Amino acid sequence: MNRITVILAIFSLFLCSCGDSDNPVKPDDPDVSFSFVHHQDISTSGAADFEAFEIGAETYLAVANASNGSTVNIDSKIYRWVDTSFVEFQSIPTSQATDWEYFSIDSDSYIAVANYYSTAGDSYNVDSKIYLWNGTSFVEHQGVPTSGAQAWEYFTIDGDHYLGCANLRNETEFQINSIILKGIPE
Repeated sequence: MNRITVILAIFSLFLCSCGDSDNPVKPDDPDVSFSFVHHQDISTSGAADFEAFEIGAETYLAVANASNGSTVNIDSKIYRWVDTSFVEFQSIPTSQATDWEYFSIDSDSYIAVANYYSTAGDSYNVDSKIYLWNGTSFVEHQGVPTSGAQAWEYFTIDGDHYLGCANLRNETEFQINSIILKGIPE
């Protein structure tokens, strides 16, 4: 599923209440359309991306925060769905985060963040990060050298696992390589 489909599916499940208890409307019913109404405010700082995902029976929403107006070295947030709304679950240090990508391999869950720029080094050459779910939270698993990282995309080919990162630029030019990583068992 693409990101928009996942977000719309989650919002359809949680935000829309149509029909009555004897004849509930199913979100995947092709004869039903939905209108969306305000449900919740989420605290963000220059939000660049949302990524919704599930681990077990829990639903999460990662927010890539790009800037707070004075620095781009700020925490991005992961929220967990509790009862009827998202509540802050985990803070993760990022550097002008532009994208989150959630994926799972076998029983392991990962989330990758694309870091675009770091004012700490005044550079577009900043590591993006891959985090691994340890059963209670995400912990840093791997740093990946990137250059003005814009987006991650996870995919499989013939049972092999790949993670692509779109790099936009370095300090002097936009003609740079993006990268494809291949997952190998540890």
